[in-house]
Amino acid sequence: MSYANESIIESLKQQRTHLKMSQKDISRQTNIPQAQISKIENNQTDLRLSSLIHIGNALGLQLIFIPKQTFPAIKSMLKSFGEKDMSPYKQKPMYSLEED
Repeated sequence: MSYANESIIESLKQQRTHLKMSQKDISRQTNIPQAQISKIENNQTDLRLSSLIHIGNALGLQLIFIPKQTFPAIKSMLKSFGEKDMSPYKQKPMYSLEED
């Protein structure tokens, strides 16, 4: 497995545990067998794109492709949320019409 795959898989696992979801919960939402989710999380199988999309959606995550040159700016914006606030239920707008 490549480092990129490991990084993606670790992000999915962190989001799942952050949301207090079990592999079984993800399995129910995605129709991917729990055993397959376990294999994915333990790097015992290749992660298919369709599985990545379904698991991501179940975790409230969206897969997008961005131009490489915009990655540093987007990464910086995401860091402003803080790692624990990456859940879609805790996101804050990047701007506000009113001051806090």
